[in-house]
Amino acid sequence: MDKEQLSQFKYLKSEIEILKKQIEDITYTITTDPVKESTPYFPYIESDFLITGVD
Repeated sequence: MDKEQLSQFKYLKSEIEILKKQIEDITYTITTDPVKESTPYFPYIESDFLITGVD
């Protein structure tokens, strides 16, 4: 390592800490939606279910 790499290391280390804090502060919104489906063949039976995921 030379002097320039060592000086960059200090800034990279602080940037890593900032990114870790931002990741910890992320809030997720979970959404659930009702969905209808049917079989792709006759007698086309309909059914309902819920899909859940991050908004």
